[in-house]
Amino acid sequence: MSLKHVVKGYGDRMNFHILMNDYSQPSTLIFLHGIFDTIVTNPPAPSKHNFPYYLAEKECPATIIVNMTENQSIEFDYRHNQGYIVSEDFLFILQEAITPPFFIKKLSFYFSGKIKEIGNKKYFLLYFPSNKFIDYKKSLFFNIESGSKIPRKISFIDEAFNYDIFELDSSIRYGCRLVVNDKFKNKLKNSGLHGFKIVPVDDALQHYCKDYRFDLNSAIKKEKRKLP
Repeated sequence: MSLKHVVKGYGDRMNFHILMNDYSQPSTLIFLHGIFDTIVTNPPAPSKHNFPYYLAEKECPATIIVNMTENQSIEFDYRHNQGYIVSEDFLFILQEAITPPFFIKKLSFYFSGKIKEIGNKKYFLLYFPSNKFIDYKKSLFFNIESGSKIPRKISFIDEAFNYDIFELDSSIRYGCRLVVNDKFKNKLKNSGLHGFKIVPVDDALQHYCKDYRFDLNSAIKKEKRKLP
């Protein structure tokens, strides 16, 4: 199942923010010990499918299985994890937003081959196909040795302002995360949902380095001293 919102013209120039897993919250698991698949396996085994990209395939079933290797509590409303795991409450807010096309599948959690009880919540797995919304001519980047681009400052093309939410380009070090505008941010802040933090785009690198212990200085290309 996919959703698509058609937008004409350019929207208001709101500020953008990035949704990141908030590991300071008790409900946010450091690691989700489970494997996405289309079948129940016990013990959990590697899947032959590549998630989240498989969600876009016609043969992908309506429900995706998470075969848990540990009996963890599932309480969050949002998690960036091979796509995006969201609760039904989060999905309700998302479905009212203006977005690029994306794919939705129901999620069922299994442990020891049996369906896992997760209270009254329902969960879904989302996949946003790649969109190039960064203005690479106006954005500023660190000069790095190798690997993904690390931005000093991100600017977006005009089309990005059409949307309340979209995915950050995968070419960025902390890409493949959801970008939201002020309107969507305010709805989330007033929702009481948890599992995420809402970070201004230009502060995202600082949070990424802290959360994942990424040493920015070691990644920056060292300038060679010129001989006198």
